[in-house]
Parts: sequence; structure tokens; C-alpha cells
Amino acid sequence: MPITSAIALFLSCLILATISSAVLSHRLDQVGTNLGLSEGLLGLVTALGADSPEIATAITALVSGQHDLGSGVIFGSNVFNLAALFGLGALIAGRVACGRETLLLNAGVAIAVTAVVAWQKLTDGSALIAGVLLALIMLPYITVSAIKPSRLRHPLMPGLAARWLQAAIRDAQVDSGDERFPTPPSWADKLAIMPLLGMVVVSSIGMVRAATVLGSASGLSDAVLGTLVLATLTGIPNAVAAIRLAVQGRGAAVVSEAFNSNSLNLIAGAYLPTLFVTAGPMSGAGRMVLWWLLGGTLLATILFVRRAALTRWGGGLLVLGYVVFAGLIAAG
Repeated sequence: MPITSAIALFLSCLILATISSAVLSHRLDQVGTNLGLSEGLLGLVTALGADSPEIATAITALVSGQHDLGSGVIFGSNVFNLAALFGLGALIAGRVACGRETLLLNAGVAIAVTAVVAWQKLTDGSALIAGVLLALIMLPYITVSAIKPSRLRHPLMPGLAARWLQAAIRDAQVDSGDERFPTPPSWADKLAIMPLLGMVVVSSIGMVRAATVLGSASGLSDAVLGTLVLATLTGIPNAVAAIRLAVQGRGAAVVSEAFNSNSLNLIAGAYLPTLFVTAGPMSGAGRMVLWWLLGGTLLATILFVRRAALTRWGGGLLVLGYVVFAGLIAAG
């Protein structure tokens, strides 16, 4: 494929994937609201729709045997999310405030999911054991997210735990409640979900093919292409949405979007493909990205917990960390 054709294919597929995922996320939110899903479940569903370009691109690369490219997209996009959604959001808005309960619930799930996937990848651990651990993490989280705060009481649950979970869920629900849709979605809105998902998948295949040609022509490795180029470009729509929420003062929504996005990326784009594709040992660059992701997630959580908010200082530290990370990947 000529270079000019590869550039045109890459840009057109990137635009198509970005627009399709944005509309897909919006349609899923409409349909979920109409079905009466809780705010927590809606957040997970719409985050999955927004993550569809990264996930589809990673799976496409893994299926085609480009394991460094596929892993780089998922892990690199998560590192980018920490810097862009949190770091840039705090720098532009001044601060991103969030209740400690909401922060610790979402961050705890993200840290646990990252640790399990890192263990599986770094040690070539059992997919069955990893799946059981991920289920033990996500199923209670999804169950809690599906329940309204007022109903979070159970004879086996201590009162303190129930009140803590109520505060964690209520904070996120109040923060995102002004974007629900009073008008029920039409049949066209509902029927558009599958074609939109198909457009994301097809455009992701085109991006991987074009990126391979461009990488070979420019001498860039699959790790650099996936971790820096594809991960960053496919993560821009999420970053724009999070910055808008941060400027509006909706810190709990930013926290939920960022951590849920990272958790779903890892499960759908890194763990599930291992059930069908043998990835083999990770490269040195891939291992470094995984450790950086785990450390960055812990750092972002600590910076938030100190003042129940991420200040410009903390946001700048996360952005600076990403600049160092990008330099190491590019040099490596």
C-alpha cells in the first residue's frame, strides 16, 4: 500500500471510529435510561461504548498476530487516560473534587483489575484463575452499581458499610444526573447500536492495517505505534469529555469515567482475548508499560485522597509523568 493511501486510510478510519463511538455511547445511554438502568450501570455501559475504538483496535491487532501493537493500545490508552482525564482536567479546571467514598470505590476496583491483569500478563498466569479473580472484583461492583442508594441495606451488611456504599454511589449519581434523556429513544436509535458497533470494528481494522504500513515505512516499532500513537489518538474523545465534566465541576463523574474506562479496557481488550489467542511472552517495553500503569493508578489515587480533590499541582505531576513515560517508550 502506498504511503499516501495508508495515511488517508488511517485518518479516515480514525475519524469514523471516533464519531461512531461517540454516537454509540450516546445511544447506549439513551436506551439504558429508557430501560431504567441505574446511574452506575449507565456509566459502565456508556464507558464501554466510548472505549470501543481502543478495544476493537487491540483485539484486531492481537488476532492478526501483532501482540505488541494490541497490548500497547490497551495499556497505553490507560496510561494516557490517567494523564489526560485527570491531569489535564485538573490543570484546566483548577481542581477535580470528588468524595472519598466514590473515589476509593472506583479506584479500588481499577487497582484490583489492573493488578490481576498485570499478574496474568507478567507471569503468564492461568486465564481461568484471572477470570475468577476478575469476576470476584467486578460482579459485586456491578451489583452495587445497579442498586439505588436507598436500597443498599441488607441484614448481612453492617450499617457502616451500607452507609459508606450509599455515599459512594449517591455522589456519582447526583454528579451525572443532569445528562439523562427525558425523551424515550426511537426504534431508529435502538437499531443503530449494532451498525455503529460494526463501524467501529471495521474502522479499527483499517487503522491497524494502515498503522502497520506507516510503522514499517517510518521505522517505528509496534510498541511505539500502539502505546503512543494509536492509544493517544483513540483516547482523545474520552479526554475531551472528561475535561468538559471537570470544567463543569463534576469531579465524581470524571473519576467514574476514568477508572471505569481503564477497568473495562483491561477486561475486554487485554484479558478476554487471552481466552482465544495465545499472546506469548511480553516484550520489555510491554512490561514497563504495565508497571507504569499500576504505579500511575496508585499515584492518582493517593493524590486524590490527600484533599478529596486533584489540584493543579497533582494534575501537573500526572501530565509530567506521562511526558517522561512517552520519552522512555520512544527511546526504547
